Amino acid sequence: MVFLSDTYEGKKHDKKIADEEDYEFPEGSTVWKDTGFQGFSPAGVTIKQPKKEASKRRTNSGREGGESSYIKGSS
Repeated sequence: MVFLSDTYEGKKHDKKIADEEDYEFPEGSTVWKDTGFQGFSPAGVTIKQPKKEASKRRTNSGREGGESSYIKGSS
């Protein structure tokens, strides 16, 4: 099942909307959420949230010939 809420006017946080709407999901469902729903945990469901991949930062830390290297990590 895929669910998309109504649109809301103005600057209202996703979690606040979810709390006010009092969404219910079938027992045992898996709910995928993004960071806008931090703290939203309906009872009886499994919560999944995608993780961001570490970004690559370019550095030139004294490597010979001015070559650049890439480091994994967040900026």
